[in-house]
Amino acid sequence: MRESSLVKIRMLAESDPEMVFTSLAHRIDLSLLEKSLRQVRTSKSSGVDGITAEEYAENLDKNLYNLYQRLRRGQYVATPVKRIWIDKEVVG
Repeated sequence: MRESSLVKIRMLAESDPEMVFTSLAHRIDLSLLEKSLRQVRTSKSSGVDGITAEEYAENLDKNLYNLYQRLRRGQYVATPVKRIWIDKEVVG
C-alpha cells in the first residue's frame, strides 16, 4: 500500500524537527486532493469563488486535475480570508 503524502510529510518532520518546509506543493497529489475534498463539510452555500461543493463534484475529475495542474505550475493562489479576533471574557 502506498503511503499518503501527508504521512511522508509527518515522517520528515518527526525525523528532523529543525527541517523547514518552504513549500509542500510538490507533496500534493490527485489522491490527496480527492481525499481532502471528501473531508470538507458540504452545504448548499457556495465558497468564496461562488461554487458549491455539489457543483464542484459534478465535474470532479476535471476540477481536481485542473487544481492539481495549477498547484504544480505555481499558478494556484488561495483567496485571502479575513480573520476577525473576538475578545473573550477572562474567567478566573
